[in-house]
Amino acid sequence: MDKQVIDYRIYDKIECATVYCSKIVNGSMLLIGGNISNISIKVDQHFNWFQKLMWKWCFGINVEDYSEE
Repeated sequence: MDKQVIDYRIYDKIECATVYCSKIVNGSMLLIGGNISNISIKVDQHFNWFQKLMWKWCFGINVEDYSEE
């Protein structure tokens, strides 16, 4: 299984953290934010239409199906 390295650095506080996670081929993408800035998080789980609706309605997070292909 391929490992993807994500390196987060906060230079003004002089802190850094490295997160090791497995590569996600098929899953869902959580989209947080608006037009100016946003965050996309890829998760290794599929959501049905009701779960997607609840994520949007309760938390304001859009959920889309994701495939690397």
